[in-house]
Amino acid sequence: MRNPFVEGHSYPELIEIRDYDGSWPTQFEGLAATIRAAVPDALKVEHVGSTAVPGQAAKDVIDVDLTVPNPSDEDAYIPALVALGYRHVIREPWWHEHRMLRLDEPRVNLHIFGPGSPELIRHRLLRDWLRGHPEDRARYAAAKRVAVDEVGREAVIGDYNAAKQKVIREILDRALVDESAVQGVVAPGPLPAAVLWDMDGTLVDTEPHWIAAEMALVARHGGVWTEADALGLVGNPLPESARILRAAGVGLPIDDIIATLTESVVRAVGVRAPWQPGALELLTALRAHDVPCALVTMSYRDLADAVVGHLPAGTFATVVSGDEVANGKPAPDPYLLAAARLGVDPGRCVAIEDSPVGIASARAAGAATLGVEAVLPVAAARGLSRAPSLAVVDVATIGRIGAGEVVDLIGGPSGA
Repeated sequence: MRNPFVEGHSYPELIEIRDYDGSWPTQFEGLAATIRAAVPDALKVEHVGSTAVPGQAAKDVIDVDLTVPNPSDEDAYIPALVALGYRHVIREPWWHEHRMLRLDEPRVNLHIFGPGSPELIRHRLLRDWLRGHPEDRARYAAAKRVAVDEVGREAVIGDYNAAKQKVIREILDRALVDESAVQGVVAPGPLPAAVLWDMDGTLVDTEPHWIAAEMALVARHGGVWTEADALGLVGNPLPESARILRAAGVGLPIDDIIATLTESVVRAVGVRAPWQPGALELLTALRAHDVPCALVTMSYRDLADAVVGHLPAGTFATVVSGDEVANGKPAPDPYLLAAARLGVDPGRCVAIEDSPVGIASARAAGAATLGVEAVLPVAAARGLSRAPSLAVVDVATIGRIGAGEVVDLIGGPSGA
C-alpha cells in the first residue's frame, strides 16, 4: 500500500469544533499574501473548507488551495513555503498530484494541486454551496460534532474526515444536480471589465462606528441624535452630513465636523477592519480571475487608506474618496472617475452598494448595480440586482449581473 505521509505516518491531534470566527477570512488574506510572494508562479490561492463559509462551525484550521503549474516540480514551491514555516506532510502523486503542507501558527492546511484538478472544483463547489444553504451548514456542523464523538477529541485527522464523509457526499450530491452551482465553480462565464466597490456598509461594517461618533459629537454640543437620524445620513457625502449635524446643534465648522467624525472611525478601523461577511472571499475570487476592483467611497482618504491598509497590496487598482470629487453620491461622478482611472466603460462594470444614495450614484453612472443589505433594506427596483449579504454572492453571480441579468437573491418582485 502506498504511503502518502512524508514523515512516515500521521499523528493524532486535537480536534475541536468551534463556532464561526469572523477573523478567519482576514487570517486567510494575510496567509495568501505571503504565499503569493513566496511562490511567484502560483496560479491561484483560494480560501476553501469550512473557515471560508460564514456561519459554518469548524476546526480552527485555515484550509488553502494553492494551484501551481506543475505540482511534481516540488523544488519550484516547497523550499519557499518551508522557509515560511510550513512542513511538507503529504505527497500523493497518484491522486491528482496532491501535496499538502502544514503551518502550526496559525494552523493551516495548504493543499497543492495542478490547474484543472477535479479536487479544486469539488472544494469550491462544497464551499459555495454551504455559503448559500444554511440548512446544509447546520447539517454539516452536526456531522462534525458527531464525528468528534465517534473518534474522540485526540484522533488521527483521517479518521475524523472519514466519519463525516457520508454527509459531505450527500451535500455534494445536492450541489451537483444544481446546474447554476456547478457552472459557478467550473466556469464563471464572461466577467465584467471591473467591479466598483462602495466601502462603508458594503465592504466594511463601519456604519455603527459612524453612528456612535455622530451621537457622541451631538451630545457634546447639548443635542440629541437618534439612530433614525443617523440612518438618514447613510451614504451621504460628508459635507452634506456635516451640514445636517450643524442644524442639529453641533457648533463647529463643517470641516471640523468631518475631521472629528473621520478621526473617530479611523481609530476604530485601525484596530480591526470589520469586514462584511463574504466581502474578503469575493475580493479574493475576483482577484484570482483577474477582474480589477476599485474602491468608491464618500469617506475621506484617511479612512479609505486605513481600510485598504488591511488588505494585500494591489487588491484595489484605484481608490476614489469623498474628498476627491466635487459632486459626491448620488451624483454619478465618483463612479465615473473610478471607471476612467481603470480605463474601462462604466457600462461594462458592476458596482456593489448598500445605500439608496450609493445605488443611485452607481446606476446614474451606467454600471450594473448590486444592492447588498446592511443597516438599511434595499428596495426592489427595475434593473437592480439585490442580495441579503455578500456571503451568498460569488464570481459567477457577478458575471451574470455584468452580462445584464437582474439577480435578486432577496426575493419579491424586482420589476426586472
